[in-house]
Amino acid sequence: GVRPEIDKADWIWNGETQSTYVRKTFALDQVPEQARLTVSAFSGFRDYVNGKKVGEEIGPWSNWRKPESYTITPFLRKGENVVAVWAQLFAGQNVNKGPEAFASRGVVTAVKMRVADAAELGFTTDASWRGGIEHVEGWEEPGFDAQRWATAKVRGHMGDAPWGLEVVNNIGAVTETKRPLSIELESPY
Repeated sequence: GVRPEIDKADWIWNGETQSTYVRKTFALDQVPEQARLTVSAFSGFRDYVNGKKVGEEIGPWSNWRKPESYTITPFLRKGENVVAVWAQLFAGQNVNKGPEAFASRGVVTAVKMRVADAAELGFTTDASWRGGIEHVEGWEEPGFDAQRWATAKVRGHMGDAPWGLEVVNNIGAVTETKRPLSIELESPY
């Protein structure tokens, strides 16, 4: 299968806010035979392709160090396409609300596609994405006019502090949290 190059992605975020909306529009001459998206965000995200929610990892159990990867072939079409990610800094039990957490905000995404002639094409998060700081109806859909949105602010490259290479090193790691079976718990009596 195709492997998105998350190791080449930049960490992006728009606004000095607890959430951000970022999107990338791209055109396809043909629907790819294979397409995958890899995504992570400090500290949680919800991602879309052409307005359809592909996945999410959000809340107190989200683990930004273990990226999610999805097959997105069924969502793509000939012509204009858009990948969009809403990300949130979850300032709850797993992230303190201090400046360190705010300095770690970021979204990384990589897309890789293979077309009929076996050629591969793809892209990653970088300054070519557009970002907004509030929900606007249709922001995750093709045809949305994002010209008023600023270009995405690059907060760092993959490997930079404070994120390091954990996202790259954990590609393919299982992200489901292991919850203990009730039988393993101590009796309250």
